[in-house]
Amino acid sequence: MKKTVLALFLSAGGILSAATCPELMKEAEALAKAKDVPNALKKYEEAGNAASTSAERLNCILAGFTLLQSNRQGEQALQILRSHLEDEKLENQELRRLVNTYAGQIIWGSPKAVDEAMTLLNSATRLKTGVQYDEFCTWYLMAHIHAARKNYEAALGLMQNILKRRDLHPAIHYSASLFSGEIQEKNGQRESALEYYRKALEFGKKITYKFDYSAAEQAVKRLSK
Repeated sequence: MKKTVLALFLSAGGILSAATCPELMKEAEALAKAKDVPNALKKYEEAGNAASTSAERLNCILAGFTLLQSNRQGEQALQILRSHLEDEKLENQELRRLVNTYAGQIIWGSPKAVDEAMTLLNSATRLKTGVQYDEFCTWYLMAHIHAARKNYEAALGLMQNILKRRDLHPAIHYSASLFSGEIQEKNGQRESALEYYRKALEFGKKITYKFDYSAAEQAVKRLSK
């Protein structure tokens, strides 16, 4: 009986003293800094399992992904993202960001990979998010796929969905306007492209923090000649 009580006490003590997600993340970061990639990855995984929120869990997943990418292990990095595409511990907002990140990595790959990206992004549009950039990113990546396939009207339509939204940050409108100009320029619509570039420049100048809108500025100068 005494042994049983002691065992329960030690077990409870072990649970109470278990490392938290932030603590494990610090350990993982130290291992990553020491170039101990395998153990850093294990520690990031431990941190993810110890996460108390969906946001914490996603941060751990992305940290492992970034570590592998920085060590030129691209396929292994993608596998980390791929393995969490149906992660039930991730809420819609974090899952949408994960899908955006994964799709953004594969849209420049093989036709099969591009098809996979488009399927995932279409599904992601049904995942509600309170982050404007994540919402925009889904549409932006889909538009890039359409533009690469020369489906210019479809690509432009997706950007129009963004530009109609007056509640979005000027930086998002800048990116949507700039890309719309690029789409129209590729489609041979020079005047329309110039109009979008001018809109992009206008939005860029509205941004209060330090922001590089030189791409729009140069495009306006180039098409105004």
